[in-house]
Amino acid sequence: MKVRLRMPESDLEILKKFIILPKNQQSIIITKIKDINPEIPWKKINEITEETEYDLQEVTDFFDLIVSLYLNYYKFGKSKEEFIREVVVNSIKARKVDIEFGENENLLINELLDFHDTFGILSKVTSLKSENPNNFIDAQIISDIRQLFYQDISRFPDYALIKHSLRLLYLEGSKIKKKFITLNKENLYELKRIIERAIDKDKTIREECEKKGMKILQEIDWDEYV
Repeated sequence: MKVRLRMPESDLEILKKFIILPKNQQSIIITKIKDINPEIPWKKINEITEETEYDLQEVTDFFDLIVSLYLNYYKFGKSKEEFIREVVVNSIKARKVDIEFGENENLLINELLDFHDTFGILSKVTSLKSENPNNFIDAQIISDIRQLFYQDISRFPDYALIKHSLRLLYLEGSKIKKKFITLNKENLYELKRIIERAIDKDKTIREECEKKGMKILQEIDWDEYV
């Protein structure tokens, strides 16, 4: 059975807002995003809000839309014309979103899908970020001492146990989850060794990339800039 790609209604509503913008504002936005720097993409957000009707939330929503367009376009694997016809236009029809889609709108989407060196790269950053459904938020190690009482609780304990609990806060899909893992002293040292090794690997990779002129990008969450 052939699976048809469909854009969510929320994305289509964002697209609709862009399509009905005055032509001069569309041109400003396209000019800004055409030369967006994948290393510091958020710099363009304020520029767009200052020169168009878009507020911060609308710009970040629009950036999310373009990233989504590229992810779907690359997944689709055919020409831009086929993608626009079979995915964008058919999504508008299927979701019954009030968008008049003619030649001008076709050209507009065509142009948005020409930024492979900028938003095409940013879409792949997003794709890799969501490769694992569980994303780290925060961690804390809680340490406490447990006194081991005798059966006769009137006797003061002579023994105790030190307990460590690793509390992980992470994002599973769109839900924040919490997990506790019990650790002993040896586990702490092993965890320290593993993390230090990962930091050393990160440093080595960055140094080698710098020698070869390869730029390291950061994962992006547009909502951080709202």
